Amino acid sequence: MPRLHVVDPAEAEGVVKELFEGPLKNRQINIYKGLANSPAALQACLGMGKALAEAKLSKKEQEVIQLAIAEAQGCHYCVAAHTQVGRMIGLSDEQMIGARRGTIKDDPKLDAVVKFVLSMHEKRGFVSDDELASIRAHGYDDGQIAEMVASYALMIFTSTFNHVNDTEVDFPEPPAL
Repeated sequence: MPRLHVVDPAEAEGVVKELFEGPLKNRQINIYKGLANSPAALQACLGMGKALAEAKLSKKEQEVIQLAIAEAQGCHYCVAAHTQVGRMIGLSDEQMIGARRGTIKDDPKLDAVVKFVLSMHEKRGFVSDDELASIRAHGYDDGQIAEMVASYALMIFTSTFNHVNDTEVDFPEPPAL
């Protein structure tokens, strides 16, 4: 049961009402209903997601980041949500499970992304020069590395919010590891 107030979109006011009637009209999910307690928090989440939609990183690359870090954070809500998104964009169950386990066997580039962000997570960003050289050797430029950090930061924000709120999962159960 959520520990913060759940904002009913039908009763929202001001900016939150505009968001629920606009960009969130077909995405009135529980995390947004919790974040809606603060227009600033909801807008921060949506703004980061909108900016990352314009990233050079592919949707698949971004989703394996989300899945790897959601699992590392122990966020059941995020794992379920991003498993659904992953299916919608064409990730296989094996790739999604691999991202959660830290190894994607059928795609060296996705595997490199997962390994890099998990190292970044474990080292609190203090990755080595060798790790940067390795991700670059897989074809990623400095802009894409910055986008990996941004995608990581978005998952830290949402997973931490879900832990504080105890957000009720409103997505299908993801495959077990």
